[in-house]
Amino acid sequence: FITDKTFNFISGELVIENEHGPISHSNLSSGEKQLLILFIETLLQQNKPFIYLTDEPELSLHIAWQRKIIPAIKQLNPNAQIIAATHSPEVASKYRNAIFDMEKLVHG
Repeated sequence: FITDKTFNFISGELVIENEHGPISHSNLSSGEKQLLILFIETLLQQNKPFIYLTDEPELSLHIAWQRKIIPAIKQLNPNAQIIAATHSPEVASKYRNAIFDMEKLVHG
């Protein structure tokens, strides 16, 4: 996902660096911040079964990242069940057989 920065935990602190050295988390783009939160939360589950509910996970993400977001969560935790409300064909396209139209479910 993010190829121009490295993310490490050193003595319990998140250290973010680019080619020029350490940078503040406040200098990350909104998409980078969203990915960081999502992936840390997924890693904290330590492969335990959990349900991840998300509303429009594609917001602030580059279109290439949108295609990868669900597979990345599943790779980090294969025991995760993901329920996402999305308008992005990039997020949903790989999962056509698992898409539910909530309007049709509610109103028939």
